[in-house]
Amino acid sequence: MLGRAVSFFVVMLVGILPLRGQTMRIIPREVLDSLANPRADACSPMQFEQTRMDMGTLSEDDAPVSGVFRWKNTGGQPLRVLEAATGCSCISAEFDRSPVPAGGTGSVTLTWHPKGHPGPFLRKIPVYCDSGGAPAAVLELTGKVTPSVRPVHDYPFSLGHLLLKRTQVSMTGKERCIESIEVMNGGESPLQIEADERLLPPFISVECRPQILQPGDKADIEVRFDPAGAALLPERVPVLLKGLPAGRNKIYVVFEKDIRYETQ
Repeated sequence: MLGRAVSFFVVMLVGILPLRGQTMRIIPREVLDSLANPRADACSPMQFEQTRMDMGTLSEDDAPVSGVFRWKNTGGQPLRVLEAATGCSCISAEFDRSPVPAGGTGSVTLTWHPKGHPGPFLRKIPVYCDSGGAPAAVLELTGKVTPSVRPVHDYPFSLGHLLLKRTQVSMTGKERCIESIEVMNGGESPLQIEADERLLPPFISVECRPQILQPGDKADIEVRFDPAGAALLPERVPVLLKGLPAGRNKIYVVFEKDIRYETQ
């Protein structure tokens, strides 16, 4: 089922963007405010013990934390939760989709994922059930996340515990040059990074500076190119790094196609 937040977003775009041959329409402010600040149905039989929970101060390095919001069906008919519209990867929701009988109780568990979301936060999560179209309740999570001591999110690629800002370097192949890849040890044990020179062509050399990385340490993998001795450059050269998991231990050097050199 498509999330209501997505549906609202589509409606908002349709209302703002002009269609071919039509005049642009502006959505009223009160409609936009209702999307950003959804209001719960005051007559909903879904009654929560609390609708706001403070998660305290967390670190990006901390594990996800969860809060349980308990509710009671105060109506005369069974009530079933259909959706908790988190609208963000920083929050995940869990709930029982089975109908709760009149007078029965249920719960919605919201989990905050601090990694990648530093700073103070206040998130509103509308909860929808089969009693009507408006949210039966709007739950709130608040708190603060301090930045990680290891900025792992600056390194979108990983080879085991070795985190990288990129996995390949590009070269024209026309002159000597040095390219580097910034890396960080994202694990809890030291890493020794070195290339398997037996598999490298003579015109490429690779060195990690420094070679041994303690947990959280950063380094540069330097890739040097010397055209001397290169008869025909391939489009791509794999570089095998020792000490990393098999199948996740390669970076690449990419060249322009069909650049030829006379052998020395």
